[in-house]
Amino acid sequence: MLLIPSLSKTIKNKLMKENPLTVAEVTSMTMSLAVGLPDTGAKKTGALLLIAGRLRDQLEEGIMAKAEQQENMEAESRRKAN
Repeated sequence: MLLIPSLSKTIKNKLMKENPLTVAEVTSMTMSLAVGLPDTGAKKTGALLLIAGRLRDQLEEGIMAKAEQQENMEAESRRKAN
């Protein structure tokens, strides 16, 4: 992240936190990174792609956790109904 000084402090802090990011946070950060991608050199492009990969992983974790939560709630509802 040090290679990308244009990355805001807010985004850097959110990337460092342990908790999963929300879909909105990941989308916002991804769009922010995408805007700067065409104007970067090879080193910065590599760093941006690493960050984008981490964002993708965070997004996948959030979606899967939400899907699992929904599945558990539906299973519980079915058990109560029977």
